[in-house]
Order: sequence, then C-alpha cells, then structure tokens
Amino acid sequence: MNQTIKSTITFITAVTSVINAYSIVINVPVSDPRQDMTTLLNNAIEKAAVYDGDTDIIIRLSPGVYNISRTASIPVHQHISNTTSEQENPQSIKHYGLYLKNLSRITIDGAGATLMTHGEMTAIAIDNCSNITIRDLTIDSADPSVPEMKVISRNDSIVTCRMSARTSCRISADGELYWIGDGWEFIGGIAQIYDGIHTRRCVSPMNKYRYAEQDNDILTFHYAAGEAPECQPGNVYQMRHSLRTEVATFINRSSDVMLSDISYHFLGNFGIVGQFCHTITLDNVVCAPDKNDERTCAGFADFVQMSGCSGKISVRNCHFSGSHDDPINIHGTHLKVVDYDHNSLTVRFMHNQTYGFMPFAAGDEIAAVDACSLRHFATAVVTDTEQLSDYDIKIRLDRDIRKLIAQHKNTVIENVTANPEVEITGCQFSLTPTRGLLLTTSRKAHIANNTFRNIPMSAILIADDGQSWYESGAVRDVTISNNRFIDCASPIIYISPENSIFDGPVHSGIKIYDNEFIYSKNTDVPILVQAKSVEELSIRNNRTANCPEYQITLTGCTSVDIE
Repeated sequence: MNQTIKSTITFITAVTSVINAYSIVINVPVSDPRQDMTTLLNNAIEKAAVYDGDTDIIIRLSPGVYNISRTASIPVHQHISNTTSEQENPQSIKHYGLYLKNLSRITIDGAGATLMTHGEMTAIAIDNCSNITIRDLTIDSADPSVPEMKVISRNDSIVTCRMSARTSCRISADGELYWIGDGWEFIGGIAQIYDGIHTRRCVSPMNKYRYAEQDNDILTFHYAAGEAPECQPGNVYQMRHSLRTEVATFINRSSDVMLSDISYHFLGNFGIVGQFCHTITLDNVVCAPDKNDERTCAGFADFVQMSGCSGKISVRNCHFSGSHDDPINIHGTHLKVVDYDHNSLTVRFMHNQTYGFMPFAAGDEIAAVDACSLRHFATAVVTDTEQLSDYDIKIRLDRDIRKLIAQHKNTVIENVTANPEVEITGCQFSLTPTRGLLLTTSRKAHIANNTFRNIPMSAILIADDGQSWYESGAVRDVTISNNRFIDCASPIIYISPENSIFDGPVHSGIKIYDNEFIYSKNTDVPILVQAKSVEELSIRNNRTANCPEYQITLTGCTSVDIE
C-alpha cells in the first residue's frame, strides 16, 4: 500500500453498537482517510458474528474513503470457477478484504462510502452465508491492474502516450517498461483500445517496441521502422496481464444475497462471481468507470459470472460499461465421465480454469449428456459424493445408468438442480469487446427492457458446450422481449450450441418478441437472429430502424413461428 497509509489500527474502540427497535447497528466511522481500514472492518464483521443470526445486524459505514489492502487482507485457499489454472496459480490463495463467513441476517450499509483497494485482492467475500445485503457503496482501486495511456502522437516508428490516472510504471536500464502497482507488476500483456465509441481487443503496443522512455506521465515507445501499432491520437490503450487470481466480489454457497446501489469503478482481476448460490439479486449496480475520472476501463474480465447457482438470479436496473470480457455470463459446468460402476460415476473437471470445488450434493438431479450432440439421454439423483482430487469427483446415484453411458463415446454430466431462474431487466450494456450477455440455464429466463449499444459480437449468446469451456446447458424457457439493440454486430441474438453431431434439437422454448433493432445510419443487411438446434422458436413483432432488409438464419430448428 502507499506509504502514506498506516498499516496498524489504533482506534478499534471506534466501532460501537446501538440497539434500536428493529436491529443492532454497528457503526464504523472514518477518523483518518489515510488509515488502512481492513482490520477494523473485519472486526466489525466479527462483532456481528456474535449474534449468530438471532437478529438483524447492520454494519453502517460513514461517508468517506475506507482503504483496504492486500497486505492486511485475509488469505484463504479457495477455488473459484473460471479464474486461474493450477499452473497459473498453484496455491489458489485469495486475499479477502471484507470477509463474511457462516453468517446470516447481515447488512453492510455503505451510506455512500468508498472501499478503495490497494493491491490485487478480492474486496468482498460472502461464504456460506444467508440473508446478506450490501448496499450504497462504491468500490474502486488505488492501483487498478489495467493500466491506461492515451495516444498523443504516432508515426511508423514512434508512439507517444500520456498515462491515465492511477497508472504507474518503471523502465529498466535497457528500456523495458513494467506496469506497477501495490505489490504487483507485469510486462507486456494483453491490450484493448478505446476510440470514444468502441473498445476492441488489439495488438498490444508492448509487443514489438525496442525501448521506452518516460518523462513524468509521458511515455514514448520506439519501434523499428514500420513496426509501430495502428492507433490515432485520442485513442486509449488499456493493458493487463491474463491472470484472474482475484475477483471483485465472491459469493460462495450462500443464499438470498442482495447487492444494491453499488458502483464498481474497478473490478479486478475478475468480476462479481456467484458460485453454487441460491438466489442472488443485483439491483442498481453500476460496473463502469467513474464519470469524474479519465479512466475508460472498469473491469479486468467479466463483470458478472454466475456458475452452478439455483433459485433466482435477478439483475435489475444495472449499468455495464468498460469491461475486458462479457458483462454477464450465467452457466453451469459439464464434467466428463471418466469411469463408471453399477451405481456410481467418476467425473472430471475438464477446463483448466474451473476445478477444485464440489459441484454436486446429495439430492441433486443430474443429467447424462452426449458431449457431441448435447442431448440428455439419462437422469438420476445423487445419493452421495466423494471428492477424489481437485479434478475428479465420485458421485453415487439412485439408479444404474451404465448401459446407457456405454452407448455414447463421450459423456458429460450436468447438475440439473444447479440451474437458476433468471431475470435481467432494465439494464444498459456498452463498451465491451465481446458479447453483452451469455446465458445457459434450463429454468425460466426473462431478458427484457434492456439496451445493448455497440456490442461488437453478439449482444445475446445462448451457447452450451461439452468439449471446450464445458459451460452447460440446454435452455428450455427463454423470453427476450422489449430490448433495444443499437448498432450491434451480427448476429445480434445468437443461439449456438456447440454440438458437432445433430441428433435432435438442443435448446427449446425460445421467444423473441417486441424488440427494436436500431442503426444510427443505413447499414448492410444485418442478421437479427441466428439460431441452431432449437425446438419451439418464436420470433414475433420485432422492429428495425435504418436497416430496411435483415436476415433470420436458422439451422436444424423445428416448430418455428416467425412473424
């Protein structure tokens, strides 16, 4: 942490309790904005734990900045879906700023305060909790792990840039540039470029430069003749490394969690992750750069990732802008069958960024899925589980399905119980280099009254795969209605299960009604909907502007209703 931040807490007594008619309130004031508040905030959480769910507890902050640091964080060995591989992060240690574990009936009321992270860390972790609310809070970073710089000038051998706010670097004696923060640094990395309208992935300016020079916040990169990257004055480069070692907020095996009126101005190094939770609500959550700040990037990767959840995932009145990957991804996980007995299966995590946690519980319904056709061919109920390793799980079933499995060369298992109902309404999506929304859940999903602007890939993708990312599964009841798609790339709505063999439809029950597809100027013939392997697909009463012609492309779809 910056040296002006003290590393010890000397005013623990500033935490006080007040009993009123409705709940117990624990106040956490800010007495010195230079203090590291990590320990003090966790002391307040420990004080709340004393009540053990017997009453409602409000931990109330004061307006101001609460500095939290990796240095003072709580290290926890924990595996999180879609983050890092064992090779990338062998210890899988996460660094939790505010850590709520085994708690219930807790509200953290930010009262307009800001949590300012220092170093790569997880700002908030909610683990095995119930009835948790986090509200009225801003989360930002003093040293965001996506450095930025704005192009001042460019010729074929020199690019000159100005570093943006809270971006720091050092240059070695031989002219190599290292991006640096509190306890972290990297060289090279992945780049995006922002041109005022779009962000897109691009060739990094760090790839071929011969040497760099620094004059205060001005950086000059020297290249061989003709090797300077294509860019324009005013463009902003966003750089990052590729390791998702932390997340912005981790919600694990918890129920009835609400995040409301929260502004995430930087989510590093991954977003808000819900893992095997029952019912999560995001209401008026903003994931976007601070409007009063010159930064253009708010996220290292996805903003919201929900993996293996149940109950209902509600995302209402939220604003997503400035990510480095998909703003929302809701999915399950396919595990591959590697061995089987008369009433048990041994299944394996296959993607190297998802492993190490138990994805089943006794009483869960599972479906056996042909990985090539993505068709379910058997179901059973889990009676017992055993974690053999970080990658292999043994599950015992209430019935023998080995003869059915033997008929398929490649079988994966989906936890059908770990499929949530989904509601995504009243949200804004922009400035992403990828899609707007990815969705795979077999329960009812309603995507309505959202605006997708300048999405460079599909605004909505409904996938399902059993051989690449292993993100399950088939949808059964999806309504996409009253959304506005403005200047989005084709296909705008893309239904694309990754089945290599067609043995019947994968998805079913998809309704696309009353949407508006808008272009700011006359455009070529866009593909509004491209769908593959869908049964009962209805596309009705949609409108277009500035595209007099359009396409709807269907492959292997049955019971189609288009108006």
